[in-house]
Amino acid sequence: MCYYFQISSLKSVNWHDLRMMGVCFRTLRLSLYEIEIMRERFGFRV
Repeated sequence: MCYYFQISSLKSVNWHDLRMMGVCFRTLRLSLYEIEIMRERFGFRV
């Protein structure tokens, strides 16, 4: 669910939302990093 943030919801941001967004961005970055590893290791085309 982390990847479906809507811009309109940013109008009423609180600290909990900011913290959750930070967690989601870290998770997304880790996923992209894992994809890069998979591509290097197995030659996947993603």
